[in-house]
Amino acid sequence: KAEEFQDGLAIVKQNELFGYINTEGKFVIEPKYAVAKNFNHGYAKVAYNTKQQIINIKGENFLENQFEGATEINENYMIVVAKNKENFFKYGVYDLKKKKLVIDTLYLRINDLNKNICVVSKMDKR
Repeated sequence: KAEEFQDGLAIVKQNELFGYINTEGKFVIEPKYAVAKNFNHGYAKVAYNTKQQIINIKGENFLENQFEGATEINENYMIVVAKNKENFFKYGVYDLKKKKLVIDTLYLRINDLNKNICVVSKMDKR
């Protein structure tokens, strides 16, 4: 049974793993994920080998080990998470069109990418 289609793809569970099918019912991303979320503006959160990944509609790992994960995605930006050298999580903003960080991963929290404006919090030196 397929989930609802988002960005032309739907999540399907097969043999306890998740993949994505197109509107013709054919797998375009084979079932290999323990967790899979719906696509949002061409990207989806998945878990592969216990690690969060962000994949594009071709199934390519968008993060490529640059970041630990992402918390929010809109049509222009993605809030990304990285660990600093003290092993604390820090947040930044990645521009999906320019394909680069536009706010470095220095912040304790970044919320609300509504209308391409975000709220950041930097309260300590970690």
